[in-house]
Amino acid sequence: MYRHTIIILALAILLVGCDSKKTTEEITKEINLTQVDSSDLVTTEVEDEDEFFFFRYKFDEGESINYRLTVISESQQNIEADTSISQSFNQTVKYAINFQVIELDEDSVAELKCTIGAINLEADLNGEKVSYKSGSGLDSLNALKFAEYETLINNQFRLRVNSLGEVTDVYRVDKIFNKYLELRNMQDSLSAEQKEAVKNDMLNAVLKPLMGQIFRVMPAKQMGKDSSWTYTKAAVPMMVFQVEYNNLYKVDNLELLEGEKLAVINGTMNINVIGDPNYSEQGISYVFEKPVSSAGGKVYFNLDKGLVQKSKTETRLETAYTMEMPTPQGLMKG
Repeated sequence: MYRHTIIILALAILLVGCDSKKTTEEITKEINLTQVDSSDLVTTEVEDEDEFFFFRYKFDEGESINYRLTVISESQQNIEADTSISQSFNQTVKYAINFQVIELDEDSVAELKCTIGAINLEADLNGEKVSYKSGSGLDSLNALKFAEYETLINNQFRLRVNSLGEVTDVYRVDKIFNKYLELRNMQDSLSAEQKEAVKNDMLNAVLKPLMGQIFRVMPAKQMGKDSSWTYTKAAVPMMVFQVEYNNLYKVDNLELLEGEKLAVINGTMNINVIGDPNYSEQGISYVFEKPVSSAGGKVYFNLDKGLVQKSKTETRLETAYTMEMPTPQGLMKG
């Protein structure tokens, strides 16, 4: 029996805006990456909690927006056969992220310049501790080891975000991509097709998910307390299954933070799993359990600023399978 459990906690916090004339280094120094604050915001009641409103992101040209993003991952793997093997992995990554609003078009789509100015990482693999701090001067071996983070530091890229928070495009990522190839010594060893695949993977597996933690897609319709909505993501392959994710949201309350109105959103998730759990290859028979996944969290959307003030979400995924294979000693199970 092989069982793998992953838990991911993501925390995004809007920080006080900075003067757009400040350098990236000056902005980064103002963002404290030593904190991990998962507490609820301290708010007060609004006079009329039953009023209606629209979720809209608001951007002003020249505006500087800062976030501290923390992603905490826990992974546990257990293998039970003739002997039992367990592995655990815990990791905390903190990002200091600055956005400069470059342009706002007539459809309220904002062009943003994004700079990840600092990253701190702490990890523990079966008791072996690893740490990374950007700007600390890494040797070539550690630069290779932490290439996926080193490539992001101060290599600006751009994105377009509409008024509902949908990231419609992430582009100008060549500096990040070229730095990654350089650190991995892959500039001359990959074909053009392979390079494009690596670039797309970087966009879809790294940059877009990071931006999605900060810019949450909101509904277009008028909302109020107890309003709810659902987003269904297209089915994705997982082992032998196709998994469809249904994200459910509800406005729990309206609250005030230093005089600014917040909509407090509660989120949950369920999944629909389709597929045959039985699979055979090269004489080995597998039986997969259906993945079990859940998620929950809270988003504070600042209706006055038109930005996510704070969000905290936790996702849990558990997968498992058993296998049988013939050996000279008989049927081996695991």
